[in-house]
Amino acid sequence: MATGTIRLHRVLRAPPERVYRAFLDPAAMARSLAAGRRVTLPHVGLFADGVAVKEVGKETFRICRELLDDIVLVDTDAACAAIKDVFEDSRPILEPAGALSVAGIKAWCERHRVKDHTFVAIACGANMNFDRLRFVAERAEVGEEREALLAVTIPEERGSFRRFCEVIGGLPGGPRNVTEFNYRISDATRAHVFVGLTTHGKGESEKITKNFERHGFESLDLTHDELAKEHLRHLVGGHSTLAQDERLLRFVFPERPGALLLLRSPRRRSAAARSGSTPPRPSAAPAGASPWATAPPWRPGTPSTTRSSTGWRKTATRSVSA
Repeated sequence: MATGTIRLHRVLRAPPERVYRAFLDPAAMARSLAAGRRVTLPHVGLFADGVAVKEVGKETFRICRELLDDIVLVDTDAACAAIKDVFEDSRPILEPAGALSVAGIKAWCERHRVKDHTFVAIACGANMNFDRLRFVAERAEVGEEREALLAVTIPEERGSFRRFCEVIGGLPGGPRNVTEFNYRISDATRAHVFVGLTTHGKGESEKITKNFERHGFESLDLTHDELAKEHLRHLVGGHSTLAQDERLLRFVFPERPGALLLLRSPRRRSAAARSGSTPPRPSAAPAGASPWATAPPWRPGTPSTTRSSTGWRKTATRSVSA
């Protein structure tokens, strides 16, 4: 693509000021240009398979080394965010390789603090399926840094979750949503929570982490941790020897900041819906009682026996908002 663009502008005698190419790391062309020779990669990624090659062509390498100004490397989240940007702007759905040019322009402009310039992105390729779209939709928020992912340790005691929610409500920048909350009781004194929060700007995840630590909650910023985003969020949970005689309840509650304080102990995955459904687990069910319980949807301001239950424990199985 880069060599074709360069040759086209030569024929038209209208060369751009600079020509760039964006790649996901590891990028064979970027490593080859840095080494001054063609480099063979041991493996390539599968996400942007349209630009994933183990070794670049001989002629392609020669032209790029001679005429290409620079290569911009972006990550998977940036590519997902670019797919979302293009869709929201003009409604086409690009494949990851086709959106790399947009992701590269965004990364280059941010790096060099460039504004009021004209950039041309060649966005090609739309080999997309629904399975990949689901992954793109989830990662786009992180790629745009609209979501912060944190690992937070809170005391395993009654009232600590409410205090945790109050700290979230008091974060600088105003109200924000809890997009994900994964937890399973595993220790008698400490609760390890995987939580996602909406952000109001780039770089805010580090500030949120420090704010939790100032309130006594040990925190770790996982927003840019590929292993955590890809695997860790799905590994929270399983059998626990501390969870005895549980009952599984389901509630429907408002999808808005502050709603979690009404339920005290939620576990949910938000999909930006109007309302979220969550299955909290109260412990110590009566002997012989069914582990499943149903109740009509609870609304704020209405009495509910399940709302006043105590000893709740959060589950770790993922759920989809209603």
